Amino acid sequence: TADYFCRMLRQIGACGVILTSLLPQKLLEQIRSVVPLVQCCDYNMESKFPYVTVDDFTAAKNATEYLIASGRRKIGLIDGPMSFKFAQERKRGFLQAMENAGLPVPGSWMVSLPEIDFDMALSATVQILNNETIPNAFLTISDGYAAAAIRGARRYGLRVPEDVMVIGFDNID
Repeated sequence: TADYFCRMLRQIGACGVILTSLLPQKLLEQIRSVVPLVQCCDYNMESKFPYVTVDDFTAAKNATEYLIASGRRKIGLIDGPMSFKFAQERKRGFLQAMENAGLPVPGSWMVSLPEIDFDMALSATVQILNNETIPNAFLTISDGYAAAAIRGARRYGLRVPEDVMVIGFDNID
């Protein structure tokens, strides 16, 4: 509970808190009454408290524009839960870049998964690649999803990046 968390902050003598989850304003105020806080990644947009985050819209737009500049015209999107701001904004950036280039995106090439899960992303990739017409590139909202897209492409004998380019986010190994 919030009371327990605030009590723990006092007991350990915390100097501040970096929050990585979206929290309601009331809870943010409760925590801030104990220590300074900074919201990170997903943040309460209605809050007056400071935050640090990625410009997900621009990052996804730039990544999609890179795929387009690389000659890719059939680009799929493997997205995460729409409850997360980053997933919403990355999808919006992707769609904006595709629209600006006058490129259609079949609905079957865009998947929003209910959770961040490698196996779900692999299954979604396989489902997309099982169609008659398939993408020659994927924008994925995480590197885990990108790894799943690469594995799915290889199952179909596709070479990455020659046959299918894949871009993810996060810079994980």
